[in-house]
Amino acid sequence: MNDEFAKLFGRASRSFAKANPALFAAEPEPAPRKALERKVEGTQHGDGRIVVRYRLCRCRCLDPDNAYASTKTLTDLLCRCGIIPGDDAQKIRLEVEQKKVDHRKDQRTEITITWPENVSL
Repeated sequence: MNDEFAKLFGRASRSFAKANPALFAAEPEPAPRKALERKVEGTQHGDGRIVVRYRLCRCRCLDPDNAYASTKTLTDLLCRCGIIPGDDAQKIRLEVEQKKVDHRKDQRTEITITWPENVSL
């Protein structure tokens, strides 16, 4: 009977549930999740990607989507120069952080590239 009322009054307020404890189970149980039909296998063990980290030092911080968009050209140039093998998500992990500076003369973009031991160019 408790399960029937829980289904009927699933969106009941706490005060209603507290006033009618016999109608509700003590702890609501989450719905069981379905398992994957097949196992999804990755291409590599661990995170063997190159990490490209940009630190944008600006007087006014950018929106997150604009911060990532501003690093697009730099990432493409790193690919063209041969410093990184490509810009797809399987080859690199892109990280963008922002730091606020006081003066325009202190604005800059810092790029840090970290290669894992098992990656060769």
